[in-house]
Amino acid sequence: MYLFYQNKCSLKYCKRKKGEREALVKLYLLCFYVVNLLISYKIELIANSFRAKNGTT
Repeated sequence: MYLFYQNKCSLKYCKRKKGEREALVKLYLLCFYVVNLLISYKIELIANSFRAKNGTT
């Protein structure tokens, strides 16, 4: 009985851990996406200002 209870608990714990890990992965992906957006936006701004300085459109 005790072993069964212990297994049930560890199963619940594993499920919770898996959920947490998935949440972390989603968070990392979101951060990565935002950083990529910011970088591409900055590059766009730099390219635009560079073009403006050179007088080419």
